[in-house]
Amino acid sequence: MSSTKVLLILLIIVSVLFVVFVAWGAKKNASEPAPAADTFNSGEHSTLASFNGVFGSFGPKLKASELQPQGAAFDLRTQPEYSLTVLPDSKHKFRQAKFLVQPSAACAEVTFTAIGKLPDKVDNPQDSNQRHDKHSNEFTFTIFEDGGTLKIDRVPPTYTGVCKVILE
Repeated sequence: MSSTKVLLILLIIVSVLFVVFVAWGAKKNASEPAPAADTFNSGEHSTLASFNGVFGSFGPKLKASELQPQGAAFDLRTQPEYSLTVLPDSKHKFRQAKFLVQPSAACAEVTFTAIGKLPDKVDNPQDSNQRHDKHSNEFTFTIFEDGGTLKIDRVPPTYTGVCKVILE
C-alpha cells in the first residue's frame, strides 16, 4: 500500500470520528434544559483567569494624564495626603485604575469617590481596604465615565517610613 492510500484512510477515519463526536455532543446538549437568564451561572474558568496576569487587563486603563494634578507616583513620606480629581472621559464608560503600594498596603489608604450616574450595585466610594486582588499590596478601582475624586492618605498619619502609591 502506498503512503497516499494510508494517508487517505487515516483522513477518512478522523473525519468519521469527528462526525460521531459532533452528533453525540448535539444529542447530549439537546437533552439538557436551557438555563434561565436570571439563574444562569457560568461557573469558574480557572484556565481563563490564569491568563489575566499574562495579558493584562482587557479594558481601558486610567492614565496619569487623566488625573488633576497629574502624577503616577505619590510619595507619602514627603506629603501625608493627596487629593486628586479624576477627569471625565466620555469615550469610555469605565476605566481600570490599578495601584501598587510599596512596601506594603498597610501604610496607605486610597479611596475613589465617583460622581455622576453610576450603575446599580456599585460601591461608592471604593476603598483600598476592601480590595479583592491576589496580591496584598495591589488593588484595582473601576473609574466611571464622569470621573470623581481620588484620595490617598498615609496610615497612620504619624507614620514616617517609606510609603509610595503608584498608578500602574
